[in-house]
Amino acid sequence: MKYNAKCPCCNSPKLKYIFGAKNAFISVAEVNKYPYANYNKQYCRGSLKIQIMQCCDCGYVYNLKFDEIKMNKAYYNGEYITPVSISKTMNSYIKFLKDKINKYSYDKKVLLEIAPGGCDLLFALSNDFDFVYSVDPSITPSLLLKDKKNIQHIVGSFSYSTISKRLSHNVDFIIARHLLEHVNNPLVLLKDMVSLLDDNGIIYIETPNATDIFHYKRFYEIRHEHCGYWQKSTLINIMNKFKCELIEFLNLYDGQWIGWFFKKKKDVIPKKMNFVSFGKKMDYLLNKEILRINKMLLGYKNIILYGAGSHANSFITYLNKRVIKKIKFAVDKDQRRVNSYLQNSNIYIYSPCSIDISKIDCIVMVMPIYEEIVFEKEIKNFITKGEYNGDILFTSTGIKLLKNKEIKCQLKF
Repeated sequence: MKYNAKCPCCNSPKLKYIFGAKNAFISVAEVNKYPYANYNKQYCRGSLKIQIMQCCDCGYVYNLKFDEIKMNKAYYNGEYITPVSISKTMNSYIKFLKDKINKYSYDKKVLLEIAPGGCDLLFALSNDFDFVYSVDPSITPSLLLKDKKNIQHIVGSFSYSTISKRLSHNVDFIIARHLLEHVNNPLVLLKDMVSLLDDNGIIYIETPNATDIFHYKRFYEIRHEHCGYWQKSTLINIMNKFKCELIEFLNLYDGQWIGWFFKKKKDVIPKKMNFVSFGKKMDYLLNKEILRINKMLLGYKNIILYGAGSHANSFITYLNKRVIKKIKFAVDKDQRRVNSYLQNSNIYIYSPCSIDISKIDCIVMVMPIYEEIVFEKEIKNFITKGEYNGDILFTSTGIKLLKNKEIKCQLKF
């Protein structure tokens, strides 16, 4: 089938369909302050469609139906909740990443991070660089960083033409974590990042791992605000064209996230790497997994979602109404979400320390990178104390613990 579109990364018209979904929220990073009690068509449902395509020439995977206007409004409306470090697991990751960056920053003086989120990494690195810039449309970083004298926050979207005029230093290290998957025209962003650096400057980029998402059929990771899905080779091939050479590749959280360190050089000999082609079966396999999860959850009376962040908001859009009615509440450690509701729902969000799960017969873990840690640190305590005797579904890998007996699913493509 031919599509009236071209790849945002290589301009090729050779595209193939991978997966489609409806009922997507514009942004899954928001929660509701009030319950949405009516079980009508919009309950736990958004208004957008998703159409995931893959370029046959460069391998880039993206959402053809991405609505940039609506997404930008969501980013600027003040309700967008960026992730923060709320666990020892994430803090250890920040320390690990800090050490990695320092490995390549021995002669680098000025750092710029685009979209720093909760500014956890900027805080960790602020004493290792002479000066640090952060760039983000939100004013939140300026509030978080107000006591740091060597950090300047620039309110606005990143582009070479606008940011270069507002810098008082030459930048020799750029960080863009979990930004690229939100950018509708990634080629422009990457080119601008490279243009801001002198030769030998370093760029660190981090995104979710598309090959891991599709391998484990994590359908709920496919949501509207992620307009692009990256794999290792696709980005390496693009950056080679911009004369940036890969110096280290990272597999993070068992491969759920991936990171690239690139060095800008005067010349780079392109070495085109082969990419993973996801094939026509992916739509069938993802929908089969959606049906499997729904069928499994229909067998329970009382379900809770452990994790009430963006993954939970996306997850409920793929559930049928009979399953949704069985969800009693959600649980999250982030106090900005507690005492709120998942989008377009009456699913209340509690703190872990204030829940009673004695009548719950299924816990659905919807926090992919934390699931094993949360199970060990929190869920096991409920089991040991006799407060919980139900089943547990690990959505990151499709594995269910049935009364503590592991059942593995065949997940191959």
